[in-house]
Amino acid sequence: MFKRVIWTGVGYGLGVSSSMYLQKQVKKKVTKTVERYTPENVRTAVVTKSKDLADKAKVTTGELRSVVTDTRAKQLADAPDNDAWIDLSDNAPLARTRKLPERLKDLRSRTA
Repeated sequence: MFKRVIWTGVGYGLGVSSSMYLQKQVKKKVTKTVERYTPENVRTAVVTKSKDLADKAKVTTGELRSVVTDTRAKQLADAPDNDAWIDLSDNAPLARTRKLPERLKDLRSRTA
């Protein structure tokens, strides 16, 4: 009978202590989750992610612009009539470089 009382007490003690431990862990997780989704934290997360996206878009646009100007410069260099002056610098808008085939056709028709 004495063993039964001891083991019952040990079982109750383990049950109470484990339930208290789990309760503490759940409270921690709930508190962290609630703090994470407060309006201030959500706002800062949205702002930082949108800034990162804008920075990535700027980098991608710059890379695309440099690839386009390099490609246009190669096309212009490979053209047989290289008399057309077209500003291919980084400051030039892409609208000027898009007229390259039309300008080359005009030059070829003038020389022919």
